[in-house]
Amino acid sequence: MRKIYRGLLLLFISLFAFTKVEAISFNLSIIGDTEVKVGESINLSADYWIGNEMFDPSLPNGGIGPVSHENVTTSSTWSSSKTNIATVNASGVVTGVAVGTTTIKVVYTNDGITTEAEMDINVIEGNSSQNRRLIIDDKYEVPGPILVAGQSRGTFVTLVGIPASKKSDIQATSSNTEVVEITNTNLFNDTDYSVDNVIFVEYNLKKVGTAVLTVSVEYEGETYEDSYTMNVREHSYSLTITDRNGEELPSEVNINDNILLKVTKYQGTLPPEDITNEVIWSSSDENIASVSGGRVTFKKAGNVSVSATAIYSNEQVTKTYKFTVLGDEQNNDSKQTNEDEPNNEPQKNINPLCTINDEGIYYDNKGTEVDADTYKKRCGCILIGETYYDIDGKVTTEEEFNKVCVPKTGNTISLVILTSLLLILTGIYTIYSVYNNKFYKV
Repeated sequence: MRKIYRGLLLLFISLFAFTKVEAISFNLSIIGDTEVKVGESINLSADYWIGNEMFDPSLPNGGIGPVSHENVTTSSTWSSSKTNIATVNASGVVTGVAVGTTTIKVVYTNDGITTEAEMDINVIEGNSSQNRRLIIDDKYEVPGPILVAGQSRGTFVTLVGIPASKKSDIQATSSNTEVVEITNTNLFNDTDYSVDNVIFVEYNLKKVGTAVLTVSVEYEGETYEDSYTMNVREHSYSLTITDRNGEELPSEVNINDNILLKVTKYQGTLPPEDITNEVIWSSSDENIASVSGGRVTFKKAGNVSVSATAIYSNEQVTKTYKFTVLGDEQNNDSKQTNEDEPNNEPQKNINPLCTINDEGIYYDNKGTEVDADTYKKRCGCILIGETYYDIDGKVTTEEEFNKVCVPKTGNTISLVILTSLLLILTGIYTIYSVYNNKFYKV
């Protein structure tokens, strides 16, 4: 029996001696005070950690330790769960508005990986009557709301250091009622905002233009007010059409030319977004130019417009670009190929998806042009649909993918443990059989 235990002990020691567990962790933390006075501000910072949690007996301290650390305060997105209690700007500066508690949240995205962190902030009474003021919450939102003509919206107004009994005396006005029309100023009693120091101002956004919303109230011989400049747009987002590299398009092209188009969506302070594969393409004259998936083929001389239409939240936006096609129609007719005949000319990637084209240009899994290092990070050892990409981001077979990439995902550990357990069971069974044979022989 001692031999059995000794054998099992040696087996487990061997297993852990040759097993190395690797896991990369990404963490975001908020550093700063958790308390601020009404009317005062504190600075918070965001730290981004990339850790390498590794167990390897051959390394000092088992190989546990951080890989990198970076302050990402100004490159993160900050928000407050209750702006009527405290606001936070894009630099992590928190300002106390009213007594209470709010949650400050920070979000950071790096190389496609998004992490976030939260911290509760307590707002306490200030020490001076100079802190009295009115605050239009939307004015301090980051990013602020996008105002679109035809909508009905509203904003919270918070009283700081002013009694709740003065809420009914607050006046709200618009500098241009043809653009923004105030429809109601009332108390707001929703459970999430059932506090004595908040009212809700409602308004209609009538047409595109600019208007200044002003709220004011008199208290103890002083007038307190706040103003918010409202820019009303036709749409909440806009589109641009460029070539696939983001460069300006030519106004004149030749017959038989092919151009790959790219559509970018811009919405408020959000990062630009490539939506080339999401829009609806159309041509003003299919005989002059056809368009599919952003690829335009010019067939005949003339003027033509290519349009891209996007629909988000029941809001439709169309962007159009005009081309003048140069060339001799008669010569062009002789160059046209029969549509029924196969075209053996090599085709470029219309919608790149983790690909490298004939010119050596890299496109990641969103069809965005990237450098070689970024391409490997985003496209190496991944499975998109039913297509496998190896460590260099090249299409490979499932068998080769499992050989090269599966160990990187941590499946090696499961395989080693499973194999070890099978060896243990086999050893126990062998020893048990040997001892049974001896017993029967006796």
